[in-house]
Amino acid sequence: MAEESIRRSALFVDFDNVYSGLRKLDAKAADGFARNPGRLVTWLTQGSDQESLPRRFLMRLCYLNPREYGGFRPFFTSAGFRVIDCPSLTQQGKNSADIHLVIDALDTLAHQVRYDEFIVCSADADFTPLMVRLRAHDRRTVRIAAGAASRAYQAVCDEVIGPELLVDALVGGVSELGVQVHQLSTAAVPIALGTEECPATGAADRDVAAAVAAIRQAVGAATAPITGARAARAALTVVPGLKPHWAGCGGFGAFVHRHLSELRFVPNDSGGWVLDPARHTAVDLPEALQPEGVPAQVCRVTGAPNLNGDQYAVLFEELANELAENGFNLTATPRGVRDRSAHRNVSVARKAVTFVVQGLPSVNIDLRNGPFTARDLALGWRRCIGNLCASARMELGAEEEAEIDDWILGRVPNTPDSSN
Repeated sequence: MAEESIRRSALFVDFDNVYSGLRKLDAKAADGFARNPGRLVTWLTQGSDQESLPRRFLMRLCYLNPREYGGFRPFFTSAGFRVIDCPSLTQQGKNSADIHLVIDALDTLAHQVRYDEFIVCSADADFTPLMVRLRAHDRRTVRIAAGAASRAYQAVCDEVIGPELLVDALVGGVSELGVQVHQLSTAAVPIALGTEECPATGAADRDVAAAVAAIRQAVGAATAPITGARAARAALTVVPGLKPHWAGCGGFGAFVHRHLSELRFVPNDSGGWVLDPARHTAVDLPEALQPEGVPAQVCRVTGAPNLNGDQYAVLFEELANELAENGFNLTATPRGVRDRSAHRNVSVARKAVTFVVQGLPSVNIDLRNGPFTARDLALGWRRCIGNLCASARMELGAEEEAEIDDWILGRVPNTPDSSN
């Protein structure tokens, strides 16, 4: 992709402001923001909000109060953010996030690499002077907020992403508030059709109707959910001018949510899906529709193999068998375990086995000195997972620890001879 087709951006997240705002609107969206910030970054990177140009985030900064929200730190660091601690400085709980953010933004403005765009995630109107300064230096300014913001703050931003689009990006248009989220959205955005801005009447209404019909036809002709890219392409084929603003909705997901109420858009890290709830169920789209559990969060933060409990059980059983028959070799053992697992019709990637065998020595399990049962290996890997979480400063409660125990150990026989 040519450099000219990418917008170099800096992302500044006032965590306390956004998280507290989302909690008042939608608990699922708040949890998604705090535990999977990569979803928001992906949505912005693809240019799926209001502009066609994809972004390249050269800088990602998150400002949070470590006393209140320190437990969310590892989720942001694993998503490529630098986290700046901003503890409370007053009895009222006011922290220094705003001044830190402003200083960092102004320093970035003077960086030897030119930043085309500055995105500030906060509804705090105190950032209005910052946006004025950035705009004076011919930089594009974007405000993302989970609550109402002053008109002056909005007026100095080139783009405003309000609660409706933010919730849509985080939970796919399924909000606990339903239509109330729409009432909190920002001022209407001009509809871009062709090369002229026009109101949502007349020709614009006809174009929207044509796009809606195209998406409905594409979904209706498919036997399973279709990708968001395929559905969007169907609409853009008949109405090319819908992008970038998507008829004032700001993004494709919001367009589906507003104009195709019988369908559902489910975002993910690769662009999302469009499905018809009347014909499709959770079985058709398990990953996108199921809430992310603790194991998936642990894997995302620590880099551990994202295998389910049954896959891990087979991995430990076949690793024990491979070691008993052939001994340990860093190259041959993972290959052998992968092949043994495949014979049992269970998919376990070689790199997943490699990750495990490289981690076990850190908890004093020397694979050269067997024999080992599957239970021995599983218990060792459970300790290793605990150490990885601690190293990532991922704080886990008793219920979360129990969920990890069940994930790693629950399918492994607890017998003296647990290998097959």
